[in-house]
Amino acid sequence: MKEKILRAFYHKSRREFTPWLATEIAKRTGFPPDEVNAHLGGLARSGHTKPHNLERRGGTTIWELTALGKIEAGAIIAAQAVARLA
Repeated sequence: MKEKILRAFYHKSRREFTPWLATEIAKRTGFPPDEVNAHLGGLARSGHTKPHNLERRGGTTIWELTALGKIEAGAIIAAQAVARLA
C-alpha cells in the first residue's frame, strides 16, 4: 500500500510530484478513502508526507511528499521502469 500511495503523487504528464487530496489519491490507487487517510497519517509520522489544511478549522486537507517521500517514491518508480525493460 505504501508504494502505491507514494507513486500516486507522481503526475505523469507534468513529470513531477504534485500535491493531492486524499480522495484523489484513493481514486489513483483504488484503495478506500478511509484507508488512504489513515495511511497518509502514518506516512506523515514517518516523514514521507506533509498535510496542509485548506481551511482554518480542519476540513479539506491536501497532501504532498516531503523530500524523503520524493526520494523513496522516485526510487520505486525507477525500479519499476528498470523491471519493465528487463
